[in-house]
This record gives sequence, C-alpha cells and structure tokens, in this order.
Amino acid sequence: MFDFAATLPHWINRLSFQIRATAQAGFSEAGLDLAPEEWAVLMVLWGRGPQRMTDLAAVTLRDRTTVTRIVDRMVKKGLVLRRAPDEDRRVVAIAATEAADALRPRVLAVIEPLIAQAMAGIPPEAAATALSVLRQISANLEPPSPSG
Repeated sequence: MFDFAATLPHWINRLSFQIRATAQAGFSEAGLDLAPEEWAVLMVLWGRGPQRMTDLAAVTLRDRTTVTRIVDRMVKKGLVLRRAPDEDRRVVAIAATEAADALRPRVLAVIEPLIAQAMAGIPPEAAATALSVLRQISANLEPPSPSG
C-alpha cells in the first residue's frame, strides 16, 4: 500500500504548515498584525523591490485573485502601496511602504529564531544537501518553458 507519509512531498507540505503556524504565533506574540501570506509578500518586496501583481503571484505561487486580496489587506494596513512607474502608467507595481520597512527588524526577530529552531541539530552539510534536493524537486515541478 502506498505510504504518503514516507514521501518527501508529505514532509515538505507538513513543514510548510508548521512554519506558517509557528510564524503566525510568533507574529501575534510580538504584537505584529501580520499574516504569513503578508510576510511572504513583504519578503519578496524587501528582496526584489516593487513588483507587478503578476510577478508577485508567480513568485508566491498564488493565483492573481488571491494576491490581489492579500495586497488589498496590506494596503489597508499601510504596508504596501500601488504605484504606476513613470515609464508605463498602465502597469501597477506593488511597493513596501516606509511603515513596512520599519517593521522589518521586528519581523526578522520572529523569523530568525524560527529558522534557528527548525535547523537546530542539523549539520551544515546535511542542510546544504537538503537545500539542493528541495531546489531540484522544485525545478522538476516547474512547467516547461514555452520554447522547449
């Protein structure tokens, strides 16, 4: 009989839920009005700068409608704003606000210990191997490019 619990995808999915729940609890405990989905958007914006809605949807692996709802909530919270670049006013970019940037140290104060807890007791070589395997699994699941 097939044992899904003995597969990497099972543990990847479980870990995703555990990280989300632990992050949410940490944000709440720290007095941050921030959902894990909003944290994911902020991590993209902090790392890459302003993004089009389509790009945010692609990088967070969510449909555009869901990302629009997340961004709408974040706009109301003053964490992001929509702006049209001067070179093309038809395109709307989502950007982190100064208020969001000011939250970054508090967010990292929750996330860095979470990562440290998750990685406790794992030798760096094992972590590097796991990262390589996870990247390969992700690459295997990417849709083929239109050209090939």
